Amino acid sequence: MKEKTTTQAMSTAETVREQWLKSRKTLEFVVNTDQADLPVKMKRLGVYSISCDATLDESLSLTGTPFRNDTDGRFVPEKGEVLTGDSTALFFVCYPYIPDVSPKDTIWLKAPYKEYLYGREEARSFDERFTVQLQMQCAASLLRLRLESLNMTDKLNKVCVKGQHVYTQAGYLPYTGEWCGLSGENRIIEYKYDRVMNNYQFVDVLLPPVNEPNDITVIVGMNAEEYTLHTTLPRLGKGEMVQLNLMSEPTGLKVTSSWIEEHRDFVFEKEIKPDTVKAGHYLQNDGTISDLRDSASVAVVFLTDGKHGKAVGLTDSEGLKRFSSQKLSSGRVFRTVDGTKKEGFINPSAIDGIEESNRLVYKPSLPYPDDCALGFKDGCALCRSLLVKYKGRDEDEMLSELISVKGAYIPTVAELAHLYYLLQPYADTPLVIDGIDWPEGEYLSSSESSDSTFYMFDFNHGVVTGAFSKQFARLKLRLFYIF
Repeated sequence: MKEKTTTQAMSTAETVREQWLKSRKTLEFVVNTDQADLPVKMKRLGVYSISCDATLDESLSLTGTPFRNDTDGRFVPEKGEVLTGDSTALFFVCYPYIPDVSPKDTIWLKAPYKEYLYGREEARSFDERFTVQLQMQCAASLLRLRLESLNMTDKLNKVCVKGQHVYTQAGYLPYTGEWCGLSGENRIIEYKYDRVMNNYQFVDVLLPPVNEPNDITVIVGMNAEEYTLHTTLPRLGKGEMVQLNLMSEPTGLKVTSSWIEEHRDFVFEKEIKPDTVKAGHYLQNDGTISDLRDSASVAVVFLTDGKHGKAVGLTDSEGLKRFSSQKLSSGRVFRTVDGTKKEGFINPSAIDGIEESNRLVYKPSLPYPDDCALGFKDGCALCRSLLVKYKGRDEDEMLSELISVKGAYIPTVAELAHLYYLLQPYADTPLVIDGIDWPEGEYLSSSESSDSTFYMFDFNHGVVTGAFSKQFARLKLRLFYIF
């Protein structure tokens, strides 16, 4: 009888074990988000579980386990497979993954801080897989500074922030998003740069949240000068953003506008860009450089010293444009192309049959006088002068287009000639770049030949002439950029 009872108990235990094994599912997490590229940027999550009905092995497998981004916002264990039958387990999720940390552990941080997120469960399903759906929450507050300069050739060197309730040291609990031990108030947080102010420059300052007004100081280093601004922020709320739009003027730094976003987007560290910029790299719409073309690329680098340089737009501006219906002038007029001739062909070959009087010898290294068209390569300066007089009061095709594209300028005829030269087989290092519509046909330049005429450049034949009317001639426009 005793043997029969033992056999029944063993059979029951085996049946229970089989049912338990069948109930175990592969665990995965799904991040719900409105940010389309979030799963791509958020590549690893840390997962910690407090189980109510799990084996010791299951519990140990979820004590700070890294989960990797798989596809479509799904995160799966980085190594192997995690199985669990405990459908009532409590999960804690953090980003970035931090080894050997539990929900009760504190890590100690110093400014400048990076983005820390923690997960909030929204739903779970226990079908073919055990799927837990999450919303990731911001733990920090974001102070975003948008810097603008009246001169796009200004160079930004540094940005410093300090202030009341701006803490430079803090304790942080990654799995719960809680802050503690705040200290270092009124100490400087510094960001160093080497950027040309050809576009809005954004500086993101992540800070421990404080729900009360803050008196802060912003210091901007530009062109070896420092500009200081004192202002008050209404608060630095958790998961919120305060944006200050700042303008650098000769008289100093001023706030042009500001606002609060109660639910901000996440701020991730930007991917490492090339240490040395090369011809063929791409200028992005935020002013950074990438060695790959994507939807954010606006221009391709054709001149650089390894850090700064010039880029040409990937495509022409839409339609044909007039220089100016009002005969506007930058005040700088170039009477000749090269100091002698008023027009001609750039470096024609012997078989072209071009007369000597119409030949223009051009090489970027040749010194041309600054008062001739091929000697002046600062399209930014000419465009600034034109825009001061234009002021956007009337529709004027070329200048209206210029105003609509931040960070761009209309090249001089010398800059167009330089690009043309680099596209020729005889160039020292001819440009060979994919993914750009190279200029073809007749183009506007910002170089003027008189109060009523400007210089045109023909990329099909290398022709330069200053006989085109500002008011009546409509030509193609290709914008250039500095970086």
